[in-house]
Amino acid sequence: EIKNIWLSGNRFAILAKAWWYGIQSKSDIYVAHDIDSYIVLILIKIFRWKSKIVFDSHEYYENFDSFDIENLSFLEKFLLKVFIFIVKPLTIFLFSWVTVVTEDMKIYYPQKKKEVIYNFPLSDDLSQISVDDTLSEKYKDNFILIFQWWVVRERWIMQYLEIVSLIKNDIQNIKLLIIGKINEEKFAHEISEYITKNNLELYIELIPKLPLFEVYKYTKLAHIWLNFLEPSFNNNHGIQIKLFEYLSLETPIIGTNNNKNFIRFISDFDAWIAINYGNIEQWIKAVKDIYNNYDYYKNNCIKIKNNYIWKNEEIKLLNFYNTL
Repeated sequence: EIKNIWLSGNRFAILAKAWWYGIQSKSDIYVAHDIDSYIVLILIKIFRWKSKIVFDSHEYYENFDSFDIENLSFLEKFLLKVFIFIVKPLTIFLFSWVTVVTEDMKIYYPQKKKEVIYNFPLSDDLSQISVDDTLSEKYKDNFILIFQWWVVRERWIMQYLEIVSLIKNDIQNIKLLIIGKINEEKFAHEISEYITKNNLELYIELIPKLPLFEVYKYTKLAHIWLNFLEPSFNNNHGIQIKLFEYLSLETPIIGTNNNKNFIRFISDFDAWIAINYGNIEQWIKAVKDIYNNYDYYKNNCIKIKNNYIWKNEEIKLLNFYNTL
């Protein structure tokens, strides 16, 4: 039985409510998937000693270098170190099992039972995504590039605008859709100013944050998904499961070549063009390559869609839970 409970309030209020609902649920198995829920499960275990707890480590919470520490306060850095170097080593024995998302994460849990579970897309859900007639009609003549994420400077937004500016004479029907909320007013003004100055109003569209299934519709409609990842521990070693979702929607991807684990998965399928960090010329070349050979890349996305699906991982996960 699965129950969804929506919790609101500040961070500590949410953690307290999560702990309370956890205790009241009297569950046989509890699963944590981040630092906050890890701590909640430790507290639940004190009161529900016979229950099993599982840590789903789908990010690199084990390594201090994996965090964006530049944007953390002194107190946050201190608490993070306390968790990684003191709390976690002293409490991980309480967990019955650990699931991880990459093979190389296993080294952080040498004494624990562990299983690699890849959170591949639910293919049945994505197969039901259809683009409505209004959306199809609006963009029927466009070759669409799409970016959907936090619209922040670090995601290479200004460079995407520059790419469109440099390529629009060669691909005259190109259109870049940027989907997401721009949190910084100054940056929003900078984006608008660049679009106006370079006469890009017909080539770039800013779309506010959308519900996930609406994003999927735009993704299915798009011809290329742009995925710039600045070099970092998480980006270099982790696997962005959302990339498999976009490929399952038959949308080729252009991305940076630092995501080694993801590239390892799709190396046999030519549906992703991996380029050097920060090289605009390579991005432009990649866009033109997919534009000129779109059917080839799209067909390779279909091959990926049929290979990396949740159904295979679900069997592993059920077998894993049956052992608890």
